[in-house]
Amino acid sequence: MAKENGLVVTGEVMQNLGPGGYAVRVPELGLDVTATVGGKMRQFKISILPWDSVDVELSPYEPTKWRITYRHGKSKPKPPQDSSNTTS
Repeated sequence: MAKENGLVVTGEVMQNLGPGGYAVRVPELGLDVTATVGGKMRQFKISILPWDSVDVELSPYEPTKWRITYRHGKSKPKPPQDSSNTTS
């Protein structure tokens, strides 16, 4: 029996909810979902921060379970650095 593929969408992490849980906003679907870190991301301890853009996948077996499958990185730009504090 082949593994079923779930719905994969891009979202933005809004909040860390504890060990392995994250609140993710999915603008394509207009949802705020709770997702866990999945598979290789957990194995290799990929860190996820509250402003990161991530791919979340809906499990085809359990429609309330979402998992983070890929981290794209920061979706918000860093604030500009003050150049007056540089040392020569």
